[in-house]
Amino acid sequence: MLLAAAVVLVALLAAWGSRRVFRGQTELGVGVSEVAWLPKTASQICFVRKGGSRKLWVAEFRMERSEFEAWARDEGWTVKPLDRVLLIPRFTLYLPQGHAERAIPFYVSPTRGLIAEPRGGVARGATIVFDERLSMVFWARDAG
Repeated sequence: MLLAAAVVLVALLAAWGSRRVFRGQTELGVGVSEVAWLPKTASQICFVRKGGSRKLWVAEFRMERSEFEAWARDEGWTVKPLDRVLLIPRFTLYLPQGHAERAIPFYVSPTRGLIAEPRGGVARGATIVFDERLSMVFWARDAG
């Protein structure tokens, strides 16, 4: 009986410890065709997420302007023309040293496009910009 209780206790502690480790892991994707947190219209998805609460979340992906506007509308985000200079970190900045895709430029500064202002959900606090010239969306959140 005491041995069974000890085994259960060890199993619970191991599960709790692995949960803590998993929450702190880095999740990354390069050239991914689909992820659950983006609409099906997104393609060539590259991202890095760090931290259990998704404190750091940087992504970039292809999407047409009309698709971006529809996605933002579905999410309830406010969308405005890009009216200021932004320096947005790219996913490449956060890739591990030696990773094949870790290359300059580490930042992008779109000059023409749209900016979405999310109010809640997983995107809260993120900078989400549609770059008109590249037909790319750049997403960055660092709640660190």
